[in-house]
Amino acid sequence: MEQYARLEDFIELIGDSEATLRNCYAETFEDISSEEFVKMILVDAAFVIMVILKRRFSAFRGRDDRISSRPWMIGEVGIDLCMLENQLSFFILQDLLKLSKIFNPHKESLLIMLVHEFLRGVWDSWATEDYVEILNSSKLEHFVDFLRIYQQPTRPHRPKILKRLTTSTAKTLHQAGVKFQSGSDQNLLHIAFNKEILVIPQFRISDDT
Repeated sequence: MEQYARLEDFIELIGDSEATLRNCYAETFEDISSEEFVKMILVDAAFVIMVILKRRFSAFRGRDDRISSRPWMIGEVGIDLCMLENQLSFFILQDLLKLSKIFNPHKESLLIMLVHEFLRGVWDSWATEDYVEILNSSKLEHFVDFLRIYQQPTRPHRPKILKRLTTSTAKTLHQAGVKFQSGSDQNLLHIAFNKEILVIPQFRISDDT
């Protein structure tokens, strides 16, 4: 019977990737020892993985869980996990989950699916329903990279050479005869102009925008 990984196994895995992980950050972390750095990554990664698992699987939740027992907390945690300064390299999350042997280690896309569902629940329209592009990406960096891939244009176009860059206001465009229409596309960058009608996806603004 296959056993779950030990704490020492996780520490060793992160230690083997320490140089790569340090190079993922703009900071040099010169004042943080190797032992402290490995501990920091392990604690942060374990927290991220457990939050995602608890969000998806009730079996991982406890009665007095400080996050799962407070529905409003998961939204705040989800926003914090997507702050640029809080990013963890996706590959280390993938490697740690695989090493844990909680799930089939051959299911490479499992963590991607779990993160996708998590971001859909927290970020709503910012995370599109289809995550095929993410599944096909071999260079996923972190959570913010998920949001970038969600919103990047999917319609290929040939860039035009502009003599000067100007942006007209909505009022100016309206006075010129342009009509505005709300679009249903979830990708916020899918803006279309056809027969004097400018179709713009809805952009919901909340306290957390």
